[in-house]
Amino acid sequence: MTGNRCNHDPSKPHLYRAQRTKEINTLVKRVRSFYNRPLSLFKDLRHLGNRRRQVRSERREAVVSVLAVILAHYDYGQDRFGVLDQQTGQFRRFGCDFIADRSGLSLPRVWRALSDLRRAGYLFATRKTRKVDGELVHDVAVRWLTSRFWSAMNAWGTLEKIADKAKKRNQKIVQAVKHKITKAHEAALRRDYEARTGRPMPSGAKSVSAILETLKPA
Repeated sequence: MTGNRCNHDPSKPHLYRAQRTKEINTLVKRVRSFYNRPLSLFKDLRHLGNRRRQVRSERREAVVSVLAVILAHYDYGQDRFGVLDQQTGQFRRFGCDFIADRSGLSLPRVWRALSDLRRAGYLFATRKTRKVDGELVHDVAVRWLTSRFWSAMNAWGTLEKIADKAKKRNQKIVQAVKHKITKAHEAALRRDYEARTGRPMPSGAKSVSAILETLKPA
């Protein structure tokens, strides 16, 4: 039987499932347990403003799914919701549309769940604006899970393990991007040399930029 207009069925909740590393999947599984056992986890989310009544199941479903998406796509090396782009080495933040797409929730339910998490002190978000052609544009908010959340999860040890691996992985990405930029720069310098001299760069040149320096006018 459907619970309400958002097609929520209390007996068959639609909860996001992660397919990540063993440690991350364990975190997501623990978050998912909040739906059926709200008294065992996240005391700050049990009532959400109404101390006389337990939070409704469709609201728990949304909070659990949003949290699960965040955990599954979290950059534990930088402690932010997003990913380090392997092509540019820049951090790419994920917004509400991303969460809605992954979780299958409507945007209004995502917004409300994020608000619930902020009110509980489990999620922090900050947003910056910038001017584009004279108009203010809102960038995707930077979101991160707070120490209060990790304490409620009792997952500090697991977080440390995941973060250590993520930092090493991020470091490799950054080094690969730097190497790519260096190679691209060298290729550009070689083209510059050939354009100036009309001949190819000598093979085995140790410093392309140093050779170009000798070609500058006195």
